[in-house]
Amino acid sequence: MGLTSSSSTLSASSLVASSPMTIVGFDEAVAKEHGFRIITMPDGRQAEVANAVEGNAQVHPDGEVGGDCGISYVTIASGAPGSFSLLTGFHLNTWAIDYQWHVYVDDMDLNYERVFSWGGPLNFETRWYGLASETYVPSGDYLAVVSDTSSLAILWDGAVCYSGGPESSTQVG
Repeated sequence: MGLTSSSSTLSASSLVASSPMTIVGFDEAVAKEHGFRIITMPDGRQAEVANAVEGNAQVHPDGEVGGDCGISYVTIASGAPGSFSLLTGFHLNTWAIDYQWHVYVDDMDLNYERVFSWGGPLNFETRWYGLASETYVPSGDYLAVVSDTSSLAILWDGAVCYSGGPESSTQVG
């Protein structure tokens, strides 16, 4: 039982659910550290502006950087009787320096419920993934959902990119 990064019952044929990740805010300290400034536009939206070229900068409104800032994904697959494996992560359009990630798993009959959590600094990475597995769980239909309110990556320019909340299901025997 617990988090693992070595063995997994996921296969190439496992279906992966994905959803877009969206910038929903900015971390002003990170933006400043990397040469950006956060401004508030007349309509109340925030935007990042490079300090060096502020007068000529292309402004990217909150939530509208190319429509999204990457994709997030999750898949849950049954393994041996009474077990499952979980794969989750993100692919971003630019570098991230930190993240927090939460996947909620339950058996839809409320006999099993657990939150898998990851987080910490990233070294200007554009991709991250996490693996977890559980054994000795009740039989049933299981649902894994990436939290769309607490799964996020902090980008190098201070933008905060949230998961769109993908979900995946499997039947555990």
